[in-house]
Amino acid sequence: MRKRVLVFMFSILLALVTISLFGIGDVVQVMATSNIVLLLAAVACQLAIIFLYAARFKVVSSKYKALPFRDALYISTVGNFINSITPIARIGGQPLMIYLNKGKIGNAKSSAIVLMDTMIDFIPSTVMVIVILLLFHSMIPYQLLLPLIAFAVITGFLLVGFMKLFLSKDVLARLLDWFIERMRRFRKLDRIFHAHIFEKSFRLILEDKRLMSKGAGISFLIRFFELLRIWIIFSAIGIVLSPATVLII
Repeated sequence: MRKRVLVFMFSILLALVTISLFGIGDVVQVMATSNIVLLLAAVACQLAIIFLYAARFKVVSSKYKALPFRDALYISTVGNFINSITPIARIGGQPLMIYLNKGKIGNAKSSAIVLMDTMIDFIPSTVMVIVILLLFHSMIPYQLLLPLIAFAVITGFLLVGFMKLFLSKDVLARLLDWFIERMRRFRKLDRIFHAHIFEKSFRLILEDKRLMSKGAGISFLIRFFELLRIWIIFSAIGIVLSPATVLII
């Protein structure tokens, strides 16, 4: 409990440091003149997003263990916090999530759950970018259009590539052998991570259409609240954005 309080206080401090880089005085001044009701609505959207992340992790984990919502909330929130302070959004907290969950179901199954949870999170983002490019390409400046196209293409290839990798125990085993051979101080890795268990665990989750549908549905709901939060925040400071502008943002 004490450690959790310290981590929470550290996260608050880190958030304040981040805000200070943009001028904390200006931020406070803008908030002071904003619509407090709308700001509270934006906070409610953020809380909904946090709980939805936990709900999705609980759904994906249910393939192997009925994870209490409290544990799912803790693991997903810690993972998302690490993601938010790494250079690449939504990436970085996965190893910690695997570590926090492996004591309940094992390292291989925990890895399969966390990686599938991450992929389910990326799929709606990729779909949204493709739809936005098709519908609003004429409204998007080419300086932004080119990175969006690159994101859609690269992410699509990565999703397909990772899916092929995770579903092939032979490729995984060769990759792990190559890694262990060059990183000899991690020789124990082959004892705690078994490629065939991971491949089987990942495949069982992927083939569970009911579970995947629930996970994808929650992911799209998360994207909806993220878009709604953006619209509410701009509205709170007196700027009303069109739906198309919110989607592009």
